[in-house]
Amino acid sequence: MGESTRHKCVNTTLLPGQVCCKRLEEDTRANSYIVKERLPKDIESKRKTVSDLQRVVAEPAMGQADLEELHKKGTRPRMKKQ
Repeated sequence: MGESTRHKCVNTTLLPGQVCCKRLEEDTRANSYIVKERLPKDIESKRKTVSDLQRVVAEPAMGQADLEELHKKGTRPRMKKQ
């Protein structure tokens, strides 16, 4: 154990080993929450964003001829609703 870790495990009411065990338990609970709850939500959110962006990129771009045709019809281009 490095000096900095030993310093974190000092408490006047508990023995040093007990303090380290409590800290490890807290760290384990925090890491478990991150891995089981927060990261899956974050990953799903990122996947949705990537999916949305891929859908946008897959749409063909409007060329000048397309814009002129719409202008002749008197309509404006609109986004497709999903």
